[in-house]
Amino acid sequence: MFHTALLLDIMDSRKLDRQDRASVQHFARRCLQDLNALFRPSLAFDVMFSAGDEMQGLFRDTGAAYLYYRLLKLLLAPLTLRCGVGVGDWDVRVPDGTSAEQDGPAYHRARLALEQAHETAGNAVLLHTGGPFDPPLNAMLQTAACLAGKQSLVQTDTHLLVELLVPLLDGQAMDAAAFVSVGARLSDRDQIPYFAAARSGRQLLPDKLADQLARQEPLRIYEPAVRRSELQFATTLRKGIAARLADITGTTRQNSDNILRKADIQTLRTIDLAILHVIRHNHRGDSDEPDSADRPFRR
Repeated sequence: MFHTALLLDIMDSRKLDRQDRASVQHFARRCLQDLNALFRPSLAFDVMFSAGDEMQGLFRDTGAAYLYYRLLKLLLAPLTLRCGVGVGDWDVRVPDGTSAEQDGPAYHRARLALEQAHETAGNAVLLHTGGPFDPPLNAMLQTAACLAGKQSLVQTDTHLLVELLVPLLDGQAMDAAAFVSVGARLSDRDQIPYFAAARSGRQLLPDKLADQLARQEPLRIYEPAVRRSELQFATTLRKGIAARLADITGTTRQNSDNILRKADIQTLRTIDLAILHVIRHNHRGDSDEPDSADRPFRR
């Protein structure tokens, strides 16, 4: 009965002045509430602040923990997150407590992964399952981090909008209806001086955002339609996405199309799909069971 511990740390937050740090942490707490609702089906213990600027939670599904991290990092940009994901037993159990009161190999592995992510340049997130696919998985994670690190803030915000309009969805681990609350949180973000200053006053159009979120088109990541063929994944974008982004941002479709291309959003989402599929099959060995027979790292 493996579980997955997620440990996160906001980098360099102590460099913010007292007022900015307080408002940023308050916003982060609200984001955690929204994401905890989104990932309710897969959470054993909610993700929450545990000490200083560190956050932690416990999942029943490893892919869900990674999906949680990737959304949170986009919501908190331009802040930087370091993340450790650990898979293993949960053997010190306090059922009525918080994640911070639990312990076991899953937490020990997540702590080691977080420490090494801090120590190794370019590693925003590391995964520690104890399995043979950890090194290639972490190389893929580093590749995604390097590509994402080249995005401007406008490109990162566009990436987030894509994740809200065409989310990578695990229907067993996530409650798709909660994406609306996650998107609505962006209006709060635009009112916080730290985030507003970083964006030079650029704001989304709230009414347009709400209208587009109501027409969400999820990409169900473990269903057959995610593949174009035996050799390739299908596109992770939807027809008309550039026009929908332009509607929210008040720019042109051509401008949105250019941002999508220059930000490598399609490539990043394909890499994330590959990461999720490798995570799902890690430790399966040479089993002849059909693809839907089991989901490793779920209880």
